[in-house]
Amino acid sequence: AFALALWPVTGAIFAVYFAEYAMQSGVFAAMGFPVSKRSARDQFYDLANWLYQCGVLASRSSGFVFHGAVRKRVLWAMSLAQCGLLIFFSLDAVRHWWYDNSILALCFVVGLFGGAVYVHGFRILAATADPRFRELAMPVGAFAADAGTFLSNVVGLFLQSCLYRANNINGATVHLGA
Repeated sequence: AFALALWPVTGAIFAVYFAEYAMQSGVFAAMGFPVSKRSARDQFYDLANWLYQCGVLASRSSGFVFHGAVRKRVLWAMSLAQCGLLIFFSLDAVRHWWYDNSILALCFVVGLFGGAVYVHGFRILAATADPRFRELAMPVGAFAADAGTFLSNVVGLFLQSCLYRANNINGATVHLGA
């Protein structure tokens, strides 16, 4: 019952982890300029993940700057924005609306959202949990992050296959039906 009562925070942690890692494991691997060239996809994947990590570093460092300023509704706004970025990147990987390396700036934003929800989500769990259960709140938050990561990897493989198929790239296809 205690763990379920933490859903207003752990749900946001789960959602942000799901969205960011589905982007990394599925969508970023199926982007590049031109997408048909493996070296371009590899280069995009490397750069996207470096910029993502820079965003995570910057936002996880924000815990001291914005201490106490981030509330649950802000966590959810960032998590929902992260889900929006997953949808945008997925559609862009098929439609190629934003089809050059300048889109990498959004990869930095993905890292900002992910790191901020992480650091502030755990800060909120520590600050608001009943002191008798504070230590239990931390692994519940970690479980939410791990569950989001696990599900994202399953979905990410499916997304990558679908995006490869949509872009006529050999190597990863989804076969539905018999």
